[in-house]
Amino acid sequence: MPFFTFSTENSYGIDSTTQDYVLDLVSENVIENVNYVKPIEWNKPTRTQRYPTVETTKGRVEFELTYGNEAWNILFKILMGQKVRLAGLAFGSSSENWKVLTGVLTSDLDSSATSFNITEYKTGEFDNVDGVIINNEYIAVSSISNGAVSNSTRASEGTTAALHGKNALVYGVVISGGKYIDIISRYRDGFSYFLPTSLTCLIYREGDYFCFPGTLFSDLVFNAQPSEGISVSSMMISKYSKVITLANPSTAEDDGVMADIDHIGIYSMGGYLDIENLYFQISNTLTPAPPNGIFDTTPSSMILNQFSAFGQFSAVESSKDFITDYEDNADKNISMAICNNRNLDNVFVFAFNDLKWGTMIHTLRASILIEDSIPFYCYGADSFTVMIQN
Repeated sequence: MPFFTFSTENSYGIDSTTQDYVLDLVSENVIENVNYVKPIEWNKPTRTQRYPTVETTKGRVEFELTYGNEAWNILFKILMGQKVRLAGLAFGSSSENWKVLTGVLTSDLDSSATSFNITEYKTGEFDNVDGVIINNEYIAVSSISNGAVSNSTRASEGTTAALHGKNALVYGVVISGGKYIDIISRYRDGFSYFLPTSLTCLIYREGDYFCFPGTLFSDLVFNAQPSEGISVSSMMISKYSKVITLANPSTAEDDGVMADIDHIGIYSMGGYLDIENLYFQISNTLTPAPPNGIFDTTPSSMILNQFSAFGQFSAVESSKDFITDYEDNADKNISMAICNNRNLDNVFVFAFNDLKWGTMIHTLRASILIEDSIPFYCYGADSFTVMIQN
């Protein structure tokens, strides 16, 4: 069975062939290309040399999504830029249909305020939390009652205090020994966004290892349907590729637990959504920068332009709420959680803030329910955050 293994690089493109992390590879479509420059004398029969100038390796790889696999934490970091680990903490559990304890800010929260209010799914649900996560900041909470936080500590556990807008998603967090939550978001240095880490990847096929140093991921496509399960793929861009021979081929495999759609929940603006299917794509608009003034499409250094996330979901409902929000251009958000069980041992959370709805399609079913097919998009520094609990 082919599989995908990788390790992080100390510097871009410096080969690191240890096999630290493994993902089960479903499919790959990797293109390797070398461009050549022909001298002026190429057309003369006495001159046959050509000179390789640009080598590019890129393509799409598809993986099985698994719980408890550190490889996913690293892959999302490579895709987005930074990761902060909260040790000894876990997501709080909701008492209703929605498994992860989630609310929204009632007003803007600046970077120094220690008191704020949360709109709760159910009154008093946040009363026993030890802290909250808003975008990519963890805030330790000292006093809270019915969603009103009267005392907190900003920029806790290595996160950075920041401004959070009204209606931003808020996640309740409790102390839990042996657990941790990774918050993965964009990495910013001054006015620039960039990816600080790259991978050396190995793809194993029928006894051979194909090595790809300097690998970065430009996008991720997530597709969940009740009849098909979850599909996740990414576009990889590598500095170059080579075939290597190992005396003892690895038999490593992904020992995580397969994620399934039975435990996917969607939460939006204080309510639980009944989702038929969901698709989304995130893109960091990865672009190559020419090294030393020489034109070269090899991504030796990367610049991140406008980050974006877009997708579409089908929700079953019997009211006009979505179309009203669309017409009013209302601020919305979506939180998608994939939990392995009710105890929340392992959780993926994909948080989309400040969403805009696209043009919707309404389908009337025989059961007199309306199925809305709803496109959405968001962009910007804090528009998309990944949180993984293991």
